[in-house]
Amino acid sequence: MPLKVMQSDLSGLTLGENRVLNKLKAIYGTKDYDAFLYPQPLILSYNPDFILIDPFKGVCIVEVKDWSLSYIQSINQISVIDANGEELHNPAYRARQYFNAIKNLLEREEFLLNEKKELRFRLYSKVIFTKMNSLEISSLKEVLCQPVTECISSDQLASLSVNTLFTDDTIFLDRGTVSTIRGKIFPELQIKRVQTEIWQFNRVNTQDNRVIATLDYEQEQFARRIPYGHYMITGVPGSGKTVILVARAIHLLRENPEWKIRILTYNKSLEKKLEQHFNSKREDLHYMGIKYENIDISTFHQMAREIAAVNITGSEDGQFWDVTLPYIAMDKAQPIYDAVLIDEYQDFHNSWIKLCLKVCKKHEDKNGVISENIFLAGDRLQSIYNPKSHSWKSLGITIIGRSKLLKTSYRSGGSHIDLAMNYLMLHDELRKEVENFYEGRDGICQNFDSENSVTFFTGNYRKINNVLLDLLDNNYNPEDILVLGPSHAGNENLYENLDDSIKHVAKVSKRFDENKLLITTYHSSKGLENKVCILLNVDRLENKRLVYVGLTRASEKLYIHSYKSEGGEVFNQLLSCSCPTDDELIPDYSPVFPSLQINH
Repeated sequence: MPLKVMQSDLSGLTLGENRVLNKLKAIYGTKDYDAFLYPQPLILSYNPDFILIDPFKGVCIVEVKDWSLSYIQSINQISVIDANGEELHNPAYRARQYFNAIKNLLEREEFLLNEKKELRFRLYSKVIFTKMNSLEISSLKEVLCQPVTECISSDQLASLSVNTLFTDDTIFLDRGTVSTIRGKIFPELQIKRVQTEIWQFNRVNTQDNRVIATLDYEQEQFARRIPYGHYMITGVPGSGKTVILVARAIHLLRENPEWKIRILTYNKSLEKKLEQHFNSKREDLHYMGIKYENIDISTFHQMAREIAAVNITGSEDGQFWDVTLPYIAMDKAQPIYDAVLIDEYQDFHNSWIKLCLKVCKKHEDKNGVISENIFLAGDRLQSIYNPKSHSWKSLGITIIGRSKLLKTSYRSGGSHIDLAMNYLMLHDELRKEVENFYEGRDGICQNFDSENSVTFFTGNYRKINNVLLDLLDNNYNPEDILVLGPSHAGNENLYENLDDSIKHVAKVSKRFDENKLLITTYHSSKGLENKVCILLNVDRLENKRLVYVGLTRASEKLYIHSYKSEGGEVFNQLLSCSCPTDDELIPDYSPVFPSLQINH
């Protein structure tokens, strides 16, 4: 398989580094597995030329020097005086520093250690001299032969192999281990920790010893290669838009440590979730020297209030929040942020985008183009607050050639995605939007390993209570369950009618809470995800996009409810979209084709 090179801009590589890169591509082009190569990554304050992760060998740090013997005027264990009289690091000493820094970083992750508290895989350090042969390197062996670091000569480069970089030893690193290695070296790639039941090295992973899930290859490549200036990602629910946005923010800080970055979203639930996402990385980011405190996360209205500095009485209407406040803020706004990243951009009005442009500084890219760094992530089909499409050109934002469509969902199960799309296609207006924004349904898929199901049920509070009890009695934790209702008042009524055992672990809130069974509104669910999602009283929903949002919140089990025993219009439309036959509508939660259930 082709070597996965995790950087698209390779213009900074020297001739020798390009030669090594091409050699590595040729070597791994004959392999039947994926290996990851990171050119010129920034690790702490270090910048090695390459980090190579091979799932059958381990991790190799590679430093490349295009030096001839005559280029070296003098050399000792630590430094070199070159032909121009400039003092440089001894590359063997520098490579050893890289090795120790990465070793210390990886050893901070319990999952990567064996029972002796040693890394479960080998870490290697190499210096490749592209213009010095073996005899010339041998003449400097007293200063170049330093523990853990080995030198590779120009004649050895010609016949370079995997075993030259590593050894003949083979040790298989599963996907979870490779993902955790990538997440520790590059914390911006981390999504969350996930429990695994795989036996490894005579022990089972515990709750405190879980795998770090990271962005996949396509998502990581995308987050790294985005040019400065305006950029947009759109995609189906669960396609990784938000995690790419977070990775982009950290990547920008990694490259520009003094930048100030603002991340904006529409509702407080997503704001809270983003804050918790960053907090989960805080220790790693701090250790890596990334100034996470330079990232401010808030709702748009919070930022607008900060800038406008107006008193809020509590009697403000929608016109004030949507139009008046943004324009007051625009009159006072100054460019104070180096980049503004907007999650769920489709819910932002044009005036809001204009304010984001005004608070964003202009920067010049390597091609001499001057613009703001505005990053937009969202899904037009989830636009539940702003009914109008944006005119990017009139706003002064160049999107042509600067957008990406993501069509694979990593959260929602296949049956959930199919049901959501079938529902949208029932309605002419939304059908056209699927064709316009998603380029039709071709290519839309899910890449999720867990089984997923859809269950339809009708009934009162007692039936909902029993569904929750059944879930909690069948290996689901309270925090795995998300209950969505049409209104906050209705959610409060539901809560009061639940058993005390459920009340104890549940919370009615418009804000995300990672430790509770959350009962919230459909509107507040934007950006949230859980293993189980229960959609209450769907017949009260007039906004079809809101139904679509609810249908795509669960990764495993989706429950669709109606208070009407015969089901209402929306309930029965969804039921028809699942295409069951009369014989397949079996009560009492018996599974039916393909993973559909119904209970009256």
